[in-house]
Amino acid sequence: FFVHTEGAFAVSTSNGGATWKNVLTAPAGASLMGARMLSTTEAWVSGGGQDGRSLNGYYYHTTDGGNTWELLKLANAYSMDLSFNGGVGYSAALNNAYSTIAIYN
Repeated sequence: FFVHTEGAFAVSTSNGGATWKNVLTAPAGASLMGARMLSTTEAWVSGGGQDGRSLNGYYYHTTDGGNTWELLKLANAYSMDLSFNGGVGYSAALNNAYSTIAIYN
């Protein structure tokens, strides 16, 4: 997986990068900031956007190689990058102050 922040989409390849396919597009006005593969089929993508004065954090999770995605929304925060260690995910998020989000897989 690769996250393109300008167009707010994620792409994947199954042939070493010879071809790529779009597997996720963020809502209008949002950005995707980080992507982490946990296996050949499981991945998490983080990002966020602003709706008027409100920040919205987005976490997308797939277990089928990007064919389908589950959306987890975080109100009043803008999700940045994320990482995983031993089944627990950690993400930096911006709100009125910096914060760390724990994601239990």
